[in-house]
Amino acid sequence: MNMPRLFTLLLLLATTWGVVSAQKYMHVYPNSGDKDTYEIANVARIDFTQEGIQVITDADGGKIYAFTDTRKITFNNSTAVTELKQDAATMTLYHPKGSDFVYVRGWDGQQATAVRIYAVNGANVITLRNWNGEPIDISALAAGIYIITVDNKSTKFIK
Repeated sequence: MNMPRLFTLLLLLATTWGVVSAQKYMHVYPNSGDKDTYEIANVARIDFTQEGIQVITDADGGKIYAFTDTRKITFNNSTAVTELKQDAATMTLYHPKGSDFVYVRGWDGQQATAVRIYAVNGANVITLRNWNGEPIDISALAAGIYIITVDNKSTKFIK
């Protein structure tokens, strides 16, 4: 198996691990022994190019990690994703099968927050910067598995 396919497979496996727990940080370990850490909420997308893996954040044009110089990529699995929390209130994600909307129950809507939806390949497919609790339109998304982040809490849903 060639290196790009191996890294793609590893990234997909790590991303789908979000079924069990949410990822708050992504860690890239180059062969040099250093570690680069990215907060998932700030990662706009992850591209697989001929040169390697490119991590693009909201703040910069990205950094490329050559396949041959990258030891491993991990995700910090520290937050359970069975529920989203806003202070003491519990929030739950609800996506009726076949619906073009995702609903988050329990968000009081008094304070706007950011919502991001990522495809399993790491691409940020929807960003709502000032979300107040209204249903989220996902009609433009193809069928698949997605990760939604609300106020830095993440869970997955299937469209």
